[in-house]
Amino acid sequence: MTRLVVPVGVRCADEQGSALVLAMAAGALLAALGSALVLIGVTETAVAASYVRGSQASYLAEAAVARAVVELDTLSSWNDVLAGRTVSSFGDGLPEGVRVGGGVTVDLSALTLALNRSAAARPFGLNNPRWRLLAWGPAEALVGIAMAGYVTVWVADDPEEQDNDPSIDGGAQRGRGVVLLTAQAFSPGGVRRTVEVAVRREPPFTTRILAWRAVR
Repeated sequence: MTRLVVPVGVRCADEQGSALVLAMAAGALLAALGSALVLIGVTETAVAASYVRGSQASYLAEAAVARAVVELDTLSSWNDVLAGRTVSSFGDGLPEGVRVGGGVTVDLSALTLALNRSAAARPFGLNNPRWRLLAWGPAEALVGIAMAGYVTVWVADDPEEQDNDPSIDGGAQRGRGVVLLTAQAFSPGGVRRTVEVAVRREPPFTTRILAWRAVR
């Protein structure tokens, strides 16, 4: 009987092939793990950036509303504001058309139209709010520091006053007029945050916030 003797330190062809397959499998597994780690890192970075932009937009919308409330408090009557004859000192040209600022593009006309279309569906008839731009401009012009984004604020009459004229503050005769404010802030990447506020004037000409709601 003839026996096959394999010299010490010499591997068979089958063993060498198995080692090659194992090496290739290990390499593929490491490559897959590396790709997964890269994808996780990219995703987490994008999520973190989106969160930061969203937080900044929320603060910008709140700051815009706060400024608008302060300016409303200085007016003896809100009728000119509701009729569109008076606007905020924070303005970026005419209250219409497309604006490019703070790294974003905003269509003021389209946004105002969308708000009024939504308001027209409310069940108040002639008292449905008629939204008018009150303040608008780049974020950096609002906060005074370099910051990406654009902010807008609209004002409308309170539909529950039942005076059948959204361009007049019907509650002013009773010394307790109420108006609604909607602020929107836009950040790069399509991020938008909205704040809705109802404010009331109380004697002697003190403006108080009645309701405040952040909309995602």
